[in-house]
Parts: sequence; structure tokens; C-alpha cells
Amino acid sequence: MAANPFMHSIIRKIRAEGGYQVLLGKIADGRALTRIALDDYQCSRHTLYKILHRNKKLWDLFLAARRESAMALAEQGLDIVDRLKPGSIFTREDVAAAKIQVEQRMAMAKAFDRETFGDPTPASALPALSIGSLYLQVLQKANAPSKALPSGPALPVKEAEIVQEEAHA
Repeated sequence: MAANPFMHSIIRKIRAEGGYQVLLGKIADGRALTRIALDDYQCSRHTLYKILHRNKKLWDLFLAARRESAMALAEQGLDIVDRLKPGSIFTREDVAAAKIQVEQRMAMAKAFDRETFGDPTPASALPALSIGSLYLQVLQKANAPSKALPSGPALPVKEAEIVQEEAHA
């Protein structure tokens, strides 16, 4: 049990209201952790987060509930859009507010379940390949000193002939 009396009282409330499965169900339904903490357990989001993070199995269940909540958030966005039925009377402000609400839910869904709702890997994250860059890589490797030849003092020049080209006038 928690050494903190307040945290211990929150854990007792969680158990009294059906246990961790009920709490995880609320999270999976797409409810915000802050709202659950304040409305249901009269504690801060941080306290509830610490309780969920206190053992690995509970934390893994929390992460699974968060992934499931992504679908619930996407469905909430659809419900918001469905309320703006053609032929109904609504203002530009209603549409703008609905757009912001849907965008926020989709941003949260992306954060909670990147595999399903995340953006595909952007092209900027992939290495850029071009003929020019490949050509430069080949040239750099060709000019790099070979590891097969031992490096040492330069060999002395024994015999040399200097040739100059005559200018034709």
C-alpha cells in the first residue's frame, strides 16, 4: 500500500467504486484523466497518474486503455460533426468550434494510438537520395585512403625528368 495517507485513501476509493477495471474502463471510454481524477476521486491528475504508474502490470493496462480511448475520441469527433446536419441552423462560430473540438480529439487519438491514427512517416524523415549525392559518396570513398596499403614515410624520388611544353606561336 501507499505510504502517503491521501494516496491510500484514493486507492480505497478506486477499490470501493469497482476497482482498477472500472477506472481503466473510464479511460478507455475516452474520458480525460484530469476529469476522472477530479470528478470521481477528488484528487489531481498527477496523483491518479502516480497510482497507475506504481506497478508495471497496472501501467501496461493503462497504456492499453489509452490506445482504446483513441477510437472513442475519434468517434466523439464524428458525433460532433454529425450534430451539424445540413439544413439545420448553425452559425460560422458553431462550425469553427466544432472543427476545433474534432481536431483536438484527433490530435489526442494520434498521441494515444500512433499505429492507427498517426501520420505516415514523412518524406523529410527518410534519407534523401539523389544521383548527385550518390555520385559524391562514390567520389569520397574513391579518394579516401586505402586501409590495405600501409602508411609510412614517402618514398624518395630516385630519377625524374622535367618536361615542359613549348608554346606554339
